[in-house]
Amino acid sequence: FTNCFQGVYTQKIKNITVTNSAFDTTAHNAIAIQSGSIAVDHGNVVITNNTFTNIGDRIIRFGDVADGTSITITGNTAVNSGDDTGEVIKATSIGEDVTTTIYSNNWGAGTTVANDELQDTASPYPPYIPTPTPEPTVTPTATPEPETTAGGGFPVVPVAIGGGLAVAAAGAYLLLRRKR
Repeated sequence: FTNCFQGVYTQKIKNITVTNSAFDTTAHNAIAIQSGSIAVDHGNVVITNNTFTNIGDRIIRFGDVADGTSITITGNTAVNSGDDTGEVIKATSIGEDVTTTIYSNNWGAGTTVANDELQDTASPYPPYIPTPTPEPTVTPTATPEPETTAGGGFPVVPVAIGGGLAVAAAGAYLLLRRKR
């Protein structure tokens, strides 16, 4: 949205999402979510990760917002924007049961927000701090000694025969027969 009167203008619309957009040089509001003559339940309003530059009036302007509306405004940045007094967000009225999630916005120096309900608050999420994964500890295990006795406690003696290996208990006779 570049060099326009307004960027996004809605009236009596439900479930409005404006994300990852750039607004540059508007004569009036960048985003207007209007109601007409009565308060409107706008459903879920999501305005996230947008950039605003040289907005000639408020960045976000709501009309009368009715109960049931849920407003999320996060991760937006602005430069040289707002009305003549530096106001960047305003609603004509906000119902008692309107929910808001508004944080991590940078509206620029010297700006204000008209309604307490639309002020940035602390993020509801703790900051993500990655926990290093520890290197696994390898504990060597003892290799068991090979069995050196046969049943009955007789020692085992390896015997090499014709390229093969046979094992016999000492004191026992090992009979091997070669096939022809």
